[in-house]
Amino acid sequence: MLLTTHYMDEAERLCDRLMVMDHGRILTAGTPAELIAANVGAEVLEFRDAPAGLAEKIAATGVHIEPAGENVLVFLRAGEAERALAAAAPLRPYLHRQANLEDVFVRLTGRELRE
Repeated sequence: MLLTTHYMDEAERLCDRLMVMDHGRILTAGTPAELIAANVGAEVLEFRDAPAGLAEKIAATGVHIEPAGENVLVFLRAGEAERALAAAAPLRPYLHRQANLEDVFVRLTGRELRE
């Protein structure tokens, strides 16, 4: 069965294997878990309305960051959260969550999902 969708949460729940495409080009393929682990890691810190310089300060710790408009996404592998949060001190409001396929799309294309 073939499913096409712009909803990454739907693809993550329903698909055994998937391809991420952008402008008709296949960017990557695999199981949802493989794509998440290979492209973004296990966790994400999301800083909303990040002040100027925050992205560079966190990136200097060696973690991968992705600016997303006025927000900064920090893609984390095991053990990296403390280092990234220390760089963001004094702590700013942030969301610490599990990585998902939408993060994979943002990481591979450099932009949020579009309609």
